[in-house]
Amino acid sequence: MEKCVNYEDNAFIINTRLRLLSDIFTLDADPALFFTKTLDELDFINLTLQSLLDNLGSNERLIEQEEQFHTLLETEWRFNLLLNNLIQGRGSLAMYFHPNLTPKLESIRNDCVKRQEIIKEKEITGNGGRADVLVVSPFELSELLKD
Repeated sequence: MEKCVNYEDNAFIINTRLRLLSDIFTLDADPALFFTKTLDELDFINLTLQSLLDNLGSNERLIEQEEQFHTLLETEWRFNLLLNNLIQGRGSLAMYFHPNLTPKLESIRNDCVKRQEIIKEKEITGNGGRADVLVVSPFELSELLKD
């Protein structure tokens, strides 16, 4: 029997973790206490997003597959933004990632970008090439319109 995966709940949990990490980077926390756990969390999110994409891509019978791809794409966008902020040195822990861990962060970001490209391709080909596929997600639009 195939295991039932609740994509909405999984995406919610990952997005909550991403918001928590974003909040941690805005606070002036003691990096020695949170650095290792933060690095583990980035690896966990990266592996989890890959697993969700693999599962979603192989689940052709899912009725709301297109919607789930879109949700996953928004989560990837949020993850990419967080990684870019770390690579650029923004946030209280960012200095601990430089310069030794920048290649690791860039590798995770590359994984994220590859998944985004796969999702965009699946959204286009998965819906028969519909012309009304969202070019810019609501999350991307809000990020673009920020100050």
